[in-house]
Formats: sequence, structure tokens, C-alpha cells
Amino acid sequence: MAAMNIQGFYEPESGTWTYLLSDPAENVAAIIDPVWVYDIVSGQASTTHTDEILAVAAGQGLDVQWVLETHAHADHLSSAAYIREQTGARVAIGRGIRSVQANFIKVFNLDDVLADGSQFDRLLAEGDVIELGGLDIHVMETPGHTSDSLTYLAEDAAFIGDTLFTPAFGTARCDFPGGDAAMLFDSIARLHALPPDTRLHLCHDYPGAGVAPTSVVTVAESRAGNIHAKEGTSRADYIAMRRARDAQLQLPKLIYPSLQVNIRAGRAPAAEGNGARYLRVPFNADLTKLLREDQPGMRDDMSNVPDPVTAGHWDAAYQEKTFDLHSWYQSEPRQSLAMIGAAAVQPTDPIIDVGGGASLLVDRLLSQGYRDLTVLDISRAALETSRQRLGEKAAAVDWICADIRTWQPPRAFAVWHDRALFHFLTKPEERQSYVRALRAGLQVGGAAVIAAFAVGGPQRCSGLDIVQYDAERLAAELGPGFELENEVVEDHMTPMGGRQLFSWFLLKRVNDTQ
Repeated sequence: MAAMNIQGFYEPESGTWTYLLSDPAENVAAIIDPVWVYDIVSGQASTTHTDEILAVAAGQGLDVQWVLETHAHADHLSSAAYIREQTGARVAIGRGIRSVQANFIKVFNLDDVLADGSQFDRLLAEGDVIELGGLDIHVMETPGHTSDSLTYLAEDAAFIGDTLFTPAFGTARCDFPGGDAAMLFDSIARLHALPPDTRLHLCHDYPGAGVAPTSVVTVAESRAGNIHAKEGTSRADYIAMRRARDAQLQLPKLIYPSLQVNIRAGRAPAAEGNGARYLRVPFNADLTKLLREDQPGMRDDMSNVPDPVTAGHWDAAYQEKTFDLHSWYQSEPRQSLAMIGAAAVQPTDPIIDVGGGASLLVDRLLSQGYRDLTVLDISRAALETSRQRLGEKAAAVDWICADIRTWQPPRAFAVWHDRALFHFLTKPEERQSYVRALRAGLQVGGAAVIAAFAVGGPQRCSGLDIVQYDAERLAAELGPGFELENEVVEDHMTPMGGRQLFSWFLLKRVNDTQ
């Protein structure tokens, strides 16, 4: 085990802690959440805070190998690019940065930024490990404040970004795009499930005059005293509190410059013809409206599709024949409705149909009074079929065209329904990506309803190979954190009179630290 050393550096203007994490035995280090100090009045930026950290690292003979961002900050500019230029360090951030980039590219009408994360050297996901000398830094996805939020775990230390503050100050806001109070509650529960003496290194503190800022609290202290999320706080109470509080908050004063720099990995916009660089400020515009995700129509999250041919395959499938002639068509999705009913969800609980295609499930859920519905599919043609079929009712549904292998859930759902998708993921890495999305997109206590071709059923569908499942095989793929509550085998009759054997699984998401 490495002899880990942690040094904190406080930047008072933004109330931010930056950490120098090192393995002195091998003289290597990482800088976590660095600050590029910026004066919004003069437009001047200073590297003095970062230079102080680099000088300390140099004085200790440390080779700075990584810059680790816990998320794309909205309250300070990152100096990641400057550190990379000075040291050659690699810059890493959560894979959810792509959706953050997509949102703020729209807000600022940027044409020089790609929403693919390519500005960073590494995009991180749940379970990834960064090697720093003899020290292993484990990555935990902790969304809620933002969709790209990460926690870095190193021995008995956790660098938690904005997820939690000091017990007296509470928890982070959730009203930015990709933010979700339910997801933050789940992320906090995962942090509070760490060993009680785990040190939670805070990203921010805002002490009163004459009071020294706090950089670290233990899990035990946070669980016992956090005013927003102490032990015993219910999910419903937390969500209600967080939403009410967020509705009263002002936007951070540096949100305009911060996001334009931070989605570029800490790099300022390119110089214009006169040699100067410019940051955009929306004039006489309501930023809350610019930030809204619930725009009419369909959200397209297809900016990073690993295999565009897949989308074309399914678009062609839905365009060559009407939706009710496909082998998977059901005039009544009885088993889906039965499983969702068994989950005892309320009409206001969020439900997502993953791989929903042109299924009638969304129609039936709407008719039963469910009001928070999302349908995701890789085929735009399939989603358009459902939208046209529903007419005006389609406006009540959130439609997402995305590839599950790269999609970042913007929130956690009470029910994750999938009758069509999982068995088409024939590669282990594809199934791992699906499980990551499932873990990020399903509330603790929520229900996963997954149907797949059963053992002994079809071996191909729509000209593609599939994977057959029984309960044991599914459990091996999903890993810990899911309890099987019911299993049903269905003999599905296709529109052409054929038979297909399906296995249905109702699983409960339980709290885990995976």
C-alpha cells in the first residue's frame, strides 16, 4: 500500500479546495479540482493559486501526472489546461461530460466545441482505476449535482466534489441540466455507506468571517449531522427539501465564464482576429430557460455512437414495414404492465422504457395515469412512429434517441423497463456499459423489469445474434445490488403466428457500494 499524502489549498474567492494527492515513495502526484482565479469585472485571469500548488509539488520533487476533475464546475474556472501545459499531466473527468457539453453548447451557441469529451485525455466511469505510483484511485459515479459528477476513492480518502458540504452547510444544488435530487440522494447514500472513518474531502466551504474553512469530514460525522441528509432522512423528504431550496437559489456569479472554459477542459476560447479571447454572456435572456432540457420534441443523445450501423439497422427495420408486423409487436403489453404494477409505483414516479421502439407500452401507461414517462431507443424512426401514433399526447413523454452503450442517464428512475434491448448486447463490454447506465439510472429501491429471450428460445432476431438468459445468467451480468423478486416465462405469439420464448425478471435495486 502506498504512503499517501494529501495537501489542501483553499481559494477564497470561489470557496474552493484543490488537493495535491501524492505517492511520495514514487514521487508522483495528481491535482484534484484546480482553480484558475478569474475576476469577472476586469476579465483578468490569474494562475497564482495554481502556481503555488505547482511550486509545492516541485519543491517535493513530485511529478504531476494527472489532473482529476470531479465535475464541470459552474462556480470557478478550471486551470487543468494550464497544468497540462506546465507538467504534461493528463486531464480526466467523468464520462457524463458529453451531456454537459451538449447542453452548454446550446446555451452559448458555440460552434468550436465538440460534445464528445475529446478535450480531455480520459473519460472515467464507475469502477475505473487510475494508477498513481503505488496508489490506486478508484472511480465512483456520484451524479445528482450534475450528470458527470465523480468521487475519487484513494485508501481511506474520498474526494467527493460538490456532493456533500460540511454537516452545517448540507448538500449540493440539483437544478442544473442533468441534476436530479433523487440521484443525489442515492449518491449520498453510497458515500454514507463507506466505512465510518473514511475522510470525505470537500470541494467547497463557505465559512463566516474569521472562521477557518473546513476541508474534510468523516463519513460518521456527515451521517450524524448533515442538515440535509443525515441518517434517517427519507428520500421523499430530501427530494422535497432540495427542490424547494433550489428554487430559491441564485445562479453562481461565475457560471457564464466557468462553463465555457470548463467544458473545454480548462482552456479559454480560441483567440479571434484581434488576438483577444472572448467569453459569451447571454444578453437580456433568462438563463433558466436556456438551460431547460424539456424542450418540445425529441432529445438527441447520439453524439457518441460506437457503431452507427446499429442505428441504421433499426431505422431500416421500422421503415420497411409497419410497427405491428414486427415479430416483437404486442397489441397488449400485459406482462410489462403486470410487472410494473407489481413494483407498486405511484402515478407520479418516473418510468423509463429502454429500447421502447414503437411499443404500445407508453400508450397504456399514459391511459393508466402515469405522468412521468421516458422512452429511449437508438432508432429515431421507431420513436417518431410512437410520437405520431400518440399525437398531442406525445408531448407528455420525454423521448430520447440514444445508444445505451454511451448514454448517460440524466436522472434516476423508479422503474427501468426493457423488453427489447439487453439480449442484443452480445459483447461483454456492451453489457458492462448497459449495467453502468442501469445503476446510474435506477433509484435504490426502484424496480428493473427486464425481459430477454429465454434459454431454448430464438438465437437470432431481426437478422442479429442475441444472448439467451435465465435468472442465474442475468444475475451474473448485473452483479451485486439487485434482488430477484419474480421470474416469469412467456410464450410470445408473433403477428405471423410464430412462437418466441421470453424470460421476464422483476428485480429490486438495493443499496450497494459497487
